[in-house]
Amino acid sequence: MIRKGIKNYFTNLRHFFSSLGAFALGVVLGVSALIPGIVAAVQTLGETITDITGSADLDFHALLESVVDAAGKLNWQDPSEALRTALSEEWLSETFNACIHALLPGMDAYAEQIAAAVAVAVVMIFLCLAACVFLSFLGLAGSFLLTRFLVRRTIARKAWWKNFLSALFDSAFTALMAALLLWIRSLWEPGALLAGIAFILLCSVTALLKAYLLHGRGKLPLREVVNAKNAGLLLLTNILVLFIAGAFVWLSYALTNEFAGTFLAVPFLFIGLSVVLYNAESYVIARTQPPRTALPQPLPAAA
Repeated sequence: MIRKGIKNYFTNLRHFFSSLGAFALGVVLGVSALIPGIVAAVQTLGETITDITGSADLDFHALLESVVDAAGKLNWQDPSEALRTALSEEWLSETFNACIHALLPGMDAYAEQIAAAVAVAVVMIFLCLAACVFLSFLGLAGSFLLTRFLVRRTIARKAWWKNFLSALFDSAFTALMAALLLWIRSLWEPGALLAGIAFILLCSVTALLKAYLLHGRGKLPLREVVNAKNAGLLLLTNILVLFIAGAFVWLSYALTNEFAGTFLAVPFLFIGLSVVLYNAESYVIARTQPPRTALPQPLPAAA
C-alpha cells in the first residue's frame, strides 16, 4: 500500500501544469481587473482635482508616474511586505496627497476637498483589489477541483453515481466529526486533542470502508480491507505523501521567490491532497483486479 500510494503521487505529477494553469488563470483575471482599475481611479482623481482647483496643470500621466515612483521606493527585497504597504489605505492616502501637492504647490486652500477626492480614489482601488482577490480565489478553488478530478480519473475511476455518493459521504462524515469535536471541546478542552487523534485514525478506517462499499463489495471480504493493519498503513502512506508534497513546496520557495514559489507550490500541494483523498479507493481497486499472468513463451522452432 505504501509503495502504491507514493507511486500515485508521482504518477499524478503529470497534472502539474493543468493545476498550475487553472490557478494562474484566476490570478491573471484578477490582475487584469486590478491594474486597469487603479489607472481609472488615478485618472478620475486627476479630473476631480482639476475641477476642484480650477487648474489645468495637473497631468494624469505625471500623477500616475509620481505614484509609481513612490511605490518603486518601497523595499521590494521583501515583496510581500512591500505589497502590503503599497495596498494599505494609509500609504495610498499619504502618497496621493503628497504627489498632488508636489505637482500643484500652493493649493493648501483646497486641502480638505483634495483629501476627500483621494479618499474616493482609495475606495475605488480597494474595490478593484477585492475583485482581484475574488477572481484569484476562484482560480485557486478551480485548480483544486480540477486537480481532484484528474487524480480521481487516474487512480480511482468510478461511475458518476459513485462520485456523488462519495462526495455526499465525505461531506456528512466531515460535518459529523466537526460537530462531535466541538461538542467534546465544550465539555472538556483537553479531550479535543485526544478526540482529534482518534479522528485521524477514524478517517483511515472510514476511507477504507467507503472504498470497500464503492469498489470491493461482493468481490472481497470486508475484513481483508477494513482492519487495523490497513488503517495504519493507509495513515502512514498518506503522511508520507503529504511529506513528499511538503518537500516539493519547500523547494518551490527555496529555489525561487515568494511569488513564483506560490504558483509552483499550489499544484504540488493540491496533487498531494487529492492523492490522499483517493489512496484508499486506489488500494481496493488494485485488490479487485485479477493478477497479471505471464504471456506464454513461443515454442522453439523445429530443427
